[in-house]
Amino acid sequence: MNRFKEFNKYAELNPIRDHISLGFKMVEEGNELYEILKNIEDNFKVDISRVIVFCSSRRRTEDSADRCNDYFSKNQQLKNKAAYYHAGMDSESRNRVFKGYNEGKYQILFATKAFGMGMDIPNIHHVYHVEPSSSF
Repeated sequence: MNRFKEFNKYAELNPIRDHISLGFKMVEEGNELYEILKNIEDNFKVDISRVIVFCSSRRRTEDSADRCNDYFSKNQQLKNKAAYYHAGMDSESRNRVFKGYNEGKYQILFATKAFGMGMDIPNIHHVYHVEPSSSF
């Protein structure tokens, strides 16, 4: 927990972007994805934004995207709007998902940390980690 306190100290010193906020929420083990989906449901603006959720494994991206689509199955704005992206996908599938995410076909993307390398998508306003990154 001390590590988080020290990190928050540096997050407060962000001189470039005062509109960026950083927060941590401790949740009961096993409820991580539910807490993220509930936060998306309560705070996400579909018409102007995208969500990216980082997962530690390829399987977790796939399982989480499926669970997200189930969770939002009765929400007309977010129904079937989740997809996954990881290095184990063939090139055609990765390109299709990336294009769909960039153009708004998918609003919520579950990805391994490799996804963010070199990506420039201006309307990602919500970034979550299902579990802490190995390099955090």
